[in-house]
Amino acid sequence: MLIANSISGWAQSRGSLVFETKQWQHDYAISNSSFSPKYKHDIKLSYASAGDEKVKNFVNREIIITALGEKYGDLSTEQAVEKYLTDKTNLYVKDIQKEYNEDKQRTSVPVKDLIRRYSYSMKFSTQLLSYWNSMLVYQFTWFDSKYGGNGLIGSQYVNLDLYNFKVLTYHDIFKKGTDSQVTQLIKESMLEYFGVESEEEIKDLGADITRLKPAEKFVLEPKGIRFIYEPYELNSDARGDLNITIPYSALKQYMNTNNTAIRMIVAK
Repeated sequence: MLIANSISGWAQSRGSLVFETKQWQHDYAISNSSFSPKYKHDIKLSYASAGDEKVKNFVNREIIITALGEKYGDLSTEQAVEKYLTDKTNLYVKDIQKEYNEDKQRTSVPVKDLIRRYSYSMKFSTQLLSYWNSMLVYQFTWFDSKYGGNGLIGSQYVNLDLYNFKVLTYHDIFKKGTDSQVTQLIKESMLEYFGVESEEEIKDLGADITRLKPAEKFVLEPKGIRFIYEPYELNSDARGDLNITIPYSALKQYMNTNNTAIRMIVAK
């Protein structure tokens, strides 16, 4: 069980939510034979198990929509996962079973290679990152290995405004027309991070920030906003994301205080 006050600010956080983490592992084989393509799913979700009912339902609905899809959003967490797994298994069988059996009969490809070609694996999880005042942030991470491929990995960060029951976007947080000012603050922090004085020097280190924009991925944290850049956004071949945190004291003049939750942050 994950208790919210192990993250931050539980006593002051809207809804006083308690969180649990549960894992589902689902394997399905096309036939009873040990030599058969398999569909594997590994799901690990952190979700609100107690607290203010309205806040809890909002948070869990958004977690389910992010991880499983909007069609499952009105179900409980366990119902949503069970239906999702049933739907995905049925889709896998519909797409693969007939084609696999026909391929097995007509091809000279070794069975082990056919099994690999028609097997599918998906693994994803949600993790609570921050819960303070009227803000809750979670990360969704997924790994998809389809039909013998090397697999794809990705992540998404979701910032929830528990005061207005809203998923916050960049344009909810910042005033219109302030992108260039926010970008400049990020660039200055990047220069400091790399220990250089110019954008040209960053190029020498294998990254390019001349066309930098505010990151699509960001996390609202108690002391500032963490912007997360993937290597391709910096024209870099580095492994791993670059995290740059700008304090609210530097950002507050550009933030949208028409939003009550943002106004509460700026007023701190």
